[in-house]
Amino acid sequence: DTSGSSFRECIRKSPYLIKPNVEELSELTGEEINSEEDIVEAVCKLDPYHIEVIAVSMGKDGSILKMNDRFFRA
Repeated sequence: DTSGSSFRECIRKSPYLIKPNVEELSELTGEEINSEEDIVEAVCKLDPYHIEVIAVSMGKDGSILKMNDRFFRA
């Protein structure tokens, strides 16, 4: 579990899976996140890192999962 500069450094190694929360995703991408659409856009900005699974936790609102090019809502 990490965040901030450590998290940014880790994704440069193209891990198989990351699980940021909304705040961590916002910090990682530099994007303000106010909606599920914002989450999808921010996650797509991570495509250059070739991360196969990105699970964004939204607390009591569940999560959004990206596996390769497909998105799921739980």
